[in-house]
Formats: sequence, C-alpha cells, structure tokens
Amino acid sequence: MAEAILYCDRCARLVPPSDLESGGAVRTGNAVFCAACASTLPARPRTPAPRAPARRTTPARGAKGVNDRGRPSPVPLFLAVLAGSAVVASLVTALLVGGDSGQAPTVSMSQPKAPPRLAAPVVRSVPAVAPPPSPAAPESTPAVPTTLPAATAPPAAEETPAGAELDRIRDLVDPTGSRLDEIRRLVDAYVAAHPQSPESAEARTLLAETERSFVTQAESNLKSAMDQANALLERGMYDQAARSFTYVKMLYGTSAWYGGKAKSRIDEALARIVAAKEKFATAGIAFRDEFTEAAATSWEMPAGWVASDGALAAASQGTAIAPLPAGGVVTAEALVEVKRREGGGHTAAGLVIQKDGSNFWYLGLCEAPDGPRYAEFHESLNGQWMAQLNSSKLTVTSSGDIGWDFNTPYRLVIELRKDRITGIIKDVDGNERSRTTFTFDNDAVRTGRPGLTARSCVVAFDDFSARVVDAGTSD
Repeated sequence: MAEAILYCDRCARLVPPSDLESGGAVRTGNAVFCAACASTLPARPRTPAPRAPARRTTPARGAKGVNDRGRPSPVPLFLAVLAGSAVVASLVTALLVGGDSGQAPTVSMSQPKAPPRLAAPVVRSVPAVAPPPSPAAPESTPAVPTTLPAATAPPAAEETPAGAELDRIRDLVDPTGSRLDEIRRLVDAYVAAHPQSPESAEARTLLAETERSFVTQAESNLKSAMDQANALLERGMYDQAARSFTYVKMLYGTSAWYGGKAKSRIDEALARIVAAKEKFATAGIAFRDEFTEAAATSWEMPAGWVASDGALAAASQGTAIAPLPAGGVVTAEALVEVKRREGGGHTAAGLVIQKDGSNFWYLGLCEAPDGPRYAEFHESLNGQWMAQLNSSKLTVTSSGDIGWDFNTPYRLVIELRKDRITGIIKDVDGNERSRTTFTFDNDAVRTGRPGLTARSCVVAFDDFSARVVDAGTSD
C-alpha cells in the first residue's frame, strides 16, 4: 500500500513518512514540520504522530484510494482527475496567449506552489508511540563499580539441643577452676547422652582445657602462699605464716589436685613452721651482719642507705630493720660512728627495738641544734615521745654519762627482757660509759624487732648482732 505524502507547513518541502518515524520531522496537532524547520521550533518533547491519512493527499500514480474502513474510496480518484484537468487547461491557455503575442513561451523556474489544501479526512485516535532512541550519539559503556558488594554471610545454623547444653557447661568455667569437679561430672554425663554428636569431641576438649587451666592456677596460688609463709617465718610471725595456706585450702580443699601432692606439700610447710616456732621459743634466733653488700640486702632498708667496705653508710633519715622476728626477749648491739651533722634540728643515730612506727625504744647519740652532745634512751608509746617519763612514768635507774665526739665509734647495746629494758653505751675498747634501765611497772612497749636509725647526720654502722627469743609475743 502506498504511503501518504506530506509537506512542511513552513517551507512546503516534502516530508517523507520515514522522517516522521525516525523523529527527524515532527507533527504538532494538524501541522507538520520537516527536520530543518523542526530544529528551529521551541524545545518540546518529540513524539512522532501515529500513522494516519495525510492532510495533503496526492495519491501516487496508479494508486487506489483507501477509506478508513479499508475499502477503495472514490474521493481520491475524483480529486486526482480534477487536478489533472486543471493542469491541462493551464497549459493550453499559455500556448494560446503566447501565440497571439508572437513570442516564444517562457517557462517559470520559480518554486512550484503547493497544491491547494483539501479538507482533512476524519482520523481515528491512535495511541502515542514512544520515539526511538537518537542515533546521533553512540551508546556509552556502563561504568564498572570500583567496589564489590559486601559478601552476604550465610545464615547461622540453628543451634541444636546438644549445642545449647554444651554452652551451659561452658558458662561454668571460671579462671580459678573452682568448679572443675562439677564440670567433669557434667561433661561425662553429656558424652554419655550424646555419644555420636559432633559436640561430644568439643566437650572432651573443653574438659581437658579446664583441667590444665585449673592446675596452672592452683600451682600459682600455692607458690604465692609458700612465698608469703617463708617471708613471715623469717620475721618470726609463725601464726600468720601458717594462715597463709587458708586461701588455698578454701579454694581447692575438695579437689583431686589438693588431695594429691598439694596437700602433702602444705603439710610439710606447716610442720616446718611449728618446728621453727618451738625452737624460737626456747633458743631464739641469732643474727650477725658486718654489712657486706650481699648480707645487707635482706634488711628492710630506707633509700640512700648503702652497705660497702664493711659498714652501712646512712646519709638520709630513716630506720633499717634487721631480718629477724619480733620477740619479747631481744638483745641487739652495733658500732655507731657519727661522721658529721647534715641539716638542722637534733641529730640522732643509734639502735631501736621497734614494734611499729608509733611504738619503739631508741638508744642513741644526739647533738642539740645549739651544740651539746649527749646520749639518750627514750620510748615512743602509741605515738607519744618520751612516754617512759610522762604517761608511763616507768621506774628508772641510771649510771654514768657520756659526751661523744664526731668520727669516733661507740658500741651501743639494748637488752629487752620480760620485766625491764636496759640501754648501754661503751667506747671502742669495751669500757662502759653509761647504763640506764627502765622497769616495766606500767604500760610500755614490751616486744619488737631490732634495727638501726639515723636523723640529720651522716653515720656509719658496723658489726651488728642480735638475738631474738620468745615467740609468744611475736603476734
């Protein structure tokens, strides 16, 4: 079937149907525009018009007209005959006119006029068709994403009853392993109830790891208890040393580990503590130190005190306690040589028997800020200095007096007994220069550990010895 021929309403050029189909020419309402004229129109969506009978119809030569129902129509044939007759009449008229004028006829080269407009036939409504994509620009290559999408985790497997039961057993595990026996019983029952389940192997592994962790932690706690007991034993604190194993017994007393070697090791340690306590009560403990570097490390020493060249040099204020227990019968002595004053206030250097920082006896060499040097023997009771002369008012007996010199050694001796305490000062040759005794007829410090003290001076201590007896008052 021949296609209808359309003309541009602006320039009267022929508009082929293929231009409308490709979107180059456009139809707007009853007007048709060629591709050139359409490019000058205001921008608007280009929607190609549905194919329909053209407003300007010039049937092709030999073509038959077709009405809107598909049958041959007499109207286009009649119009074609009429148009052809008009053209023939025009040519004849031109020839006649030209013959009369005696001139050759001329042919106009101007653009032929468009045929007259005919009434547009009725066109049925056709749904709009979207325009095809423009072929002007090549289709771009889709961009490649720079990052890959996150992998989706597989769905979690549904927990089985056996797995839930194993989780409950895991919750019983604690760092001390104190519930090992309970875990062992539950794992045995679990494996018996689920012999073929994959979780049975996990349960056995859990039990083995728990047992290893339990033994490691228990051995560590036992070692700490042993170290603490030995430190207290050196100080004569026998009852406290025995109590060092209470925590271990409480945690592990019912375990298989404790019932094995651990209990025997603890029993041996307790036996040594009892024996040391009995020996201390009868014979006491003797200690001697000439202040070699190795021996002095066992002292409870303040900073700035250094053992060298067979002497303990003290250049700062403080008190050093010997590695001995406290006792109610104590004898201690040492050579004391004050080198020089260091700082203001009273200088002091000598021996102590100390229960704690607020309760002790002190025997030493003193220099007042204004110069006099003398020996002193005083008590601190519950933090009150010189309590033996004030709150306690102990009975005192004294003989001799001493004025001492710098860079001269003196031997100081303290003897603590059940009913009294005595302080003695001798020269380097052993001659007694002074002796003072306080009788315990009132409240007083009656037990302690021997040591050395210094304040506001540089002093050298040497040839220290002590013996401590009577563990009954050590606690």
